[in-house]
Amino acid sequence: MGFFSSFGRMDPLIYKLLVYSAAGVNDANSVHMLTRDYENQTGVALPLDVISAVFLMYHRLGDSSRLDITYNDAHKRGLRPLSNSFFVTAVMLVETHKENASYWDLCNLYGRFFKPFALNLLELPLPARRGTSTSQNALLEPTIGTLTIMLNSYLRTVAGNLEGSRYALTIYRRYIGLLRNNDRIPQFQIASEHFIACIVSAVARYKPNLGLALGIVQDMIDFDDLPHPTSLTWDSLLQASTLHGDLDTSERIWEAMLEHGIPPTTHTYSAMIMLYATVGDREKSDILRGRIAQEGWALSPHLQNVLDIAERKLTYRVLRGIRATDSQTQARENFGT
Repeated sequence: MGFFSSFGRMDPLIYKLLVYSAAGVNDANSVHMLTRDYENQTGVALPLDVISAVFLMYHRLGDSSRLDITYNDAHKRGLRPLSNSFFVTAVMLVETHKENASYWDLCNLYGRFFKPFALNLLELPLPARRGTSTSQNALLEPTIGTLTIMLNSYLRTVAGNLEGSRYALTIYRRYIGLLRNNDRIPQFQIASEHFIACIVSAVARYKPNLGLALGIVQDMIDFDDLPHPTSLTWDSLLQASTLHGDLDTSERIWEAMLEHGIPPTTHTYSAMIMLYATVGDREKSDILRGRIAQEGWALSPHLQNVLDIAERKLTYRVLRGIRATDSQTQARENFGT
């Protein structure tokens, strides 16, 4: 911020990019300051795609009151947030985190706001909406983020680990075909790392298909028409692998991640802390906790919850007198594999 402002009056586009960046790392103070400066300089509100990023920041921070304030403020300014694909997609993402939220609940939202064509191309189920006369032209064009939310919800709440893994592989092949044989459908003109990371996670959640998930990551490294895997994809793979309680495999994935120049994030640390707690390795769990503090990561509600659960797991093992012996043996005992 100081670097850009040293050149004098900032371009509004730079403000937008800075708000995006600040919201992405949950820096609410910087978001407030940048938003105020932007509005003072331009006399208008931030565009809805940027406001959507701020909306999701408050969701990650667990600040439900600010969610309402953000929506109501945009509405009062005449921005019509529910007529914007990015904002409605943000609302859908918030809905997925509500207790007992299912794919079929999202279908109601999707059918109310979005055109079905892109979802139909992926062959994800979308029940017909009854009692509506809304024309197709009045509906919004979904973003690839919208489709990612729908896919992730279907794989997690409908398909289950085995069928979800198989279905994700089918979706991957279908998605690659759409990317390589399409020049007019906007959602499939450029490959989305978020979409592919969702597939990688689903494939890896079924342990026998973990190697296939690694194969998708290798595709991303090898093929120019796919996004190069960042921490988003690697963390998705690592988090899914930790569910199997196989410490050696998860540590090898982490090593591969580092070999490819991908630094660990809070998602990396939280996944491994939970796995170390499960197998009773207090020393390694504490080392990673220390790194989180040393590297200055903010304790989001999700991260704090992970740390609390991991601590309870370790304390429980001490109280029950469970000794941490060979990590693989402990993992098999804990996960019943």
